[in-house]
Amino acid sequence: MVAALEQLEPGDFAQFRFQKEVFGHTPIIVEIGDPPTLENTLIAAHSYDADYRPLSTYFFQEIRFLHVLGAYPPERRPSESENNRPGPFRF
Repeated sequence: MVAALEQLEPGDFAQFRFQKEVFGHTPIIVEIGDPPTLENTLIAAHSYDADYRPLSTYFFQEIRFLHVLGAYPPERRPSESENNRPGPFRF
């Protein structure tokens, strides 16, 4: 869900719109200050191997924040012995 900076938690996302009409970069929030600001909200991103980079160091036309409401638990993977047993159910 689209959220305000004050609603973010680590694991949420920031999205930047630079010079185009679409949001083109989505780093993940790794740390948030109190009170949260662009200077103390830190992200990790694949570009330039950014980790704990302040949002304030980006130059953007627009920013929006996405708050993750929940996640599905990972599916259980069969063990090697379960995968090799005979029967109609093979994983």
